[in-house]
Amino acid sequence: MRAAIILLSILVIFSCDAPRENPLDPNNPDNVFAIITGSVKTVSIPRAPVSAAKITFANSNQVVYTNSSGNFNIETTTKINGWLYVEKENFSMDSSYINWNNSSKINREFFLNAKPRIDSLILNSSVINRHPNLQSYFVEVKADLFDSENDIDSVFFISEDLDINELLLYNFASDWYENSFSIEELGLKSIDQTVGKNFQINVVDKNGLTFDVGSSIIKRIIKQEIEYTAPSNNEIVSLPFSIEWKRFLPGFNFRYKLEIFLVDVTAELYWSEDFIPSSEIQFDFTKNINPGTYFWVIWCIDEFNNSTRSKPATFIIE
Repeated sequence: MRAAIILLSILVIFSCDAPRENPLDPNNPDNVFAIITGSVKTVSIPRAPVSAAKITFANSNQVVYTNSSGNFNIETTTKINGWLYVEKENFSMDSSYINWNNSSKINREFFLNAKPRIDSLILNSSVINRHPNLQSYFVEVKADLFDSENDIDSVFFISEDLDINELLLYNFASDWYENSFSIEELGLKSIDQTVGKNFQINVVDKNGLTFDVGSSIIKRIIKQEIEYTAPSNNEIVSLPFSIEWKRFLPGFNFRYKLEIFLVDVTAELYWSEDFIPSSEIQFDFTKNINPGTYFWVIWCIDEFNNSTRSKPATFIIE
């Protein structure tokens, strides 16, 4: 019995001094078991956890996802330096270089920048008819943008095919970014050059990051002209009176819009009526209107918001 105890003691002593070759053995001096922990939150304040963000440790091809609290951990048996990538839909990608040195545990915090998005984009051509027989052409763009971090710095209207890069202006009344460009301002020889070309909206945030948030094309140029009938040529009218024009048959679906301007130092919009059916050739004006000199115009607007405007017709209210 005594001999058995002595033998067991010797085996225990030798077993403690035996080489630790299991890499997962915490007592192994050459242990390569390591862990990367961290969290992913929004850069906007208050910080919010970003769940289901994809975390990739490139050197070991390991992929994990953040939990509902935005936390993650990656366990690895290969302490090789390399890049840790973070991806999440609708956020900018982020990364961090992992250098183990003599560590076996590394922690990283990521703060993701939410990408701005475009909720609506209106891109159309506009033709303005003037006396005697002049036409002016414009490209109009309106973009309704949303950015949860409210850090939009500037918005650009771009066509690589046409070498166009123009700034859109923020309209405080509509809360849209918009602008209207003449063909001359765009450096084009003809409005026809714009048809079918891809135009994109780029957003630059306050950190200098650029996002391509959407694109569209111009589908039509309406060069046909609506001809007015009455009142015109400074005709004197009294209430009520009828606004009349010749039937317009451009060969596509459209609606009319009427506008009346007061002729003063500048032309001031006095009244407008939209969504007049394309079958109409007359509108009965019955609203109160002050005495003065006015002119009216009528618009044709197609289903893509492309438009053409008639020449102005002047009349007088006494």
